[in-house]
Amino acid sequence: MTDTKNDSQLPPLCDGGFAHGPAENYEIPRYDYSGKVALVTGASQGIGRHVSIALARCGATVVATSRSQGGPETVDMINSDQQSQKVGGKAVFMACDVSSEANVQEVVNETINRFGTLHFAINNAGHSGVNNLVEDQSEKNYDDVFNTNVKGTLFCMKAEIKAMRRNEPPANRKVTGPEYAGPGVVQQRSGYGRIINIGSAASFIGFPRAGMYIASKHAIWGFTQTAALELAGDTDIRVNMVVPGSVKTHNYDLFTEGSEQMKAGMINAHPTRQILMPEDVVPAVLFLCSDGAFFCVGGALSVDGGYMTQ
Repeated sequence: MTDTKNDSQLPPLCDGGFAHGPAENYEIPRYDYSGKVALVTGASQGIGRHVSIALARCGATVVATSRSQGGPETVDMINSDQQSQKVGGKAVFMACDVSSEANVQEVVNETINRFGTLHFAINNAGHSGVNNLVEDQSEKNYDDVFNTNVKGTLFCMKAEIKAMRRNEPPANRKVTGPEYAGPGVVQQRSGYGRIINIGSAASFIGFPRAGMYIASKHAIWGFTQTAALELAGDTDIRVNMVVPGSVKTHNYDLFTEGSEQMKAGMINAHPTRQILMPEDVVPAVLFLCSDGAFFCVGGALSVDGGYMTQ
């Protein structure tokens, strides 16, 4: 079942929806995440903002973080949103620079202190950097991109995993005994949580002049797979990555350098002949938060309009 969203209470959409709330007639799958606590980084706009709103509309308490004032705006949208209120969803803002491990740990600690737990983490904060040939890349550009995209993802995952290890796994989780899987199988699990890293088609391809961004997204894929394997055997913590194609966000405008020709090329590179809006990524994130994603381990869920199939 889906729930048609009425956004009359949100600010007017003047930019295709990526800076404000979900577009009109936007539908998401119905999940009951009441009682769940979710942390979303980079919640000031784009995918982070839409995921935050969607989780609240499923009843979750959302800790929306960002370095900019867009984060508080996202929280204001959620806390005045009738659909979120109807199911008990709410949000708080916490300022966070993911490139600071101390700041990340502080936010996770505050989340635990205020709400007692952390169930979901959507690591979305990112930096597109400056496009340039590999031979002309600068150390500053490397630091700007990797500090946010790679170190930031690592710092978030470290703190999130430690917090999620404290959670009790679902009581109704199916337990496989040795009679089915042989000696040594883990029958009891500890910890519970869902970590979703927002990757990109850039995690799997090369792209001229975007080497720094491409390399950083490749690194996120490596972290996702490695952490997922480390946690799969004895915990109920699952780590996966969502792989959008080109999404109409602020970073998309930066990535295409304001060139209409480059934008047209990006659109035509998608077999759908259109790029994604941020809300198109939301259903994949909501699914990976669910108990139905127990057997999704270190996966890359593509929402790319067929970009990588060509």
